[in-house]
Amino acid sequence: MNHSKSLVYTTLNLVGLYHDSLLAKAVANLPPSVRKPEPSPHNRYTQFWTKTSPSYKRLALAIVVIQHAEVLLEMGAKKKWGDKGRWRTVIAIEALKYLPFKFTLYFG
Repeated sequence: MNHSKSLVYTTLNLVGLYHDSLLAKAVANLPPSVRKPEPSPHNRYTQFWTKTSPSYKRLALAIVVIQHAEVLLEMGAKKKWGDKGRWRTVIAIEALKYLPFKFTLYFG
């Protein structure tokens, strides 16, 4: 995969994430007479923590953005620093994803 494809992939995922947030707000603002879709147990859990904990919301969003940009960052690191730099970037990305996750488990 070249850099332009990776950039398009990352951009589309981030736009999709924004679009999902707009849809969630639209569903939340539906009048009571309109039947709302029943959320899955996972979605109910996520919605609860997102509404009750601003830090959880920010950390969860950070993890998702990092996941979407992961391939782009890895490819950029390989081009700039070679294979060794690519693997260092992979380790750094995994650490960036792990720390907020661990924080949400500990403080959530």
